[in-house]
Amino acid sequence: MNNWKDDLDRVLPEIESYISKLMDSEKVLFREASPPKEPGTYIVYDHENNLSYIGEAKGSGGLKDRLISKHLSGDDNHAIQRAYKWSHPDRGLRREYIKNNVSVRWVATRDANTALAVERLLILMFNPPWNRK
Repeated sequence: MNNWKDDLDRVLPEIESYISKLMDSEKVLFREASPPKEPGTYIVYDHENNLSYIGEAKGSGGLKDRLISKHLSGDDNHAIQRAYKWSHPDRGLRREYIKNNVSVRWVATRDANTALAVERLLILMFNPPWNRK
């Protein structure tokens, strides 16, 4: 039976590598975003370029589905939509505002569990306002 410390020593460098790749990746406005259909972790920056939300994508559509279909085009319950709902009540105008003013960066991971681990650690590190309930 493996020692849990050996397991931790095995997975931590991989998680650290994904965090480094994510933090070193280029931020792009939502209108320029072209995320892959792979699982991964992402960071959203508000209209003032503040780190505001950290999430993970694990479904069959991966990052593309989560960022484009859910956050950008989704209903008012998604974090980005909630953040701009009161200042931009019209959904169409809100989407346009988000596309042109909100940035995102992401990293694809080998699987959904890794994406989740990266997300949880980043939330613990940064405590983004849109992740707070």
